Amino acid sequence: VLYLLWNYPQISETYIDAEIAFAIRHGVDVHVWSPNCRHQTLKPACPVHRGKTSEALVDAKPDIVHCHYLPVADAYYRSIPKRIPITVRGHSFDWDPEHLRKVAAVETIRRIYLFPHFADQVRGVDKVRILPVAFSPRPRHDVKKDRRLVLRLAAGLPTKGLSDFFDVAERLADDFKFVLGVSKA
Repeated sequence: VLYLLWNYPQISETYIDAEIAFAIRHGVDVHVWSPNCRHQTLKPACPVHRGKTSEALVDAKPDIVHCHYLPVADAYYRSIPKRIPITVRGHSFDWDPEHLRKVAAVETIRRIYLFPHFADQVRGVDKVRILPVAFSPRPRHDVKKDRRLVLRLAAGLPTKGLSDFFDVAERLADDFKFVLGVSKA
């Protein structure tokens, strides 16, 4: 699988890391093409291609191309040979029902995975499948878990539901400690 990612690796997208790690654990040969890398010190879990998409396609020899973000799929599907199926993972910052319908109309795009509340907005689009966020149940560090701590790490974007975090924190402040970490987007 060749992942097309706009910026990889990235601090705020651990769900992409979890998805890639899951695929690798299950024997999938994963490569990433990404033109940007704002976090040079993060070590990627698989080979990363920085040149042209055509070069990444030759090097990776993918059976499937998987894009994260609707705009990435829309921008690059024409550069992918028609014999290679494409799947797409929609996110929140890129969400627009009309853009989704445009991307879904592309013949070589076979599946589009969306969060449940977005998939609900485009019922009837056959290529859409519901997929909650990926996460790794394996802790990164051997630390004792504080079950009264609610930690939210997010990109500082309007579609990340940060106001919901504050609403819940206000309601449960007597029983839980809330910590919010926001990365500059």
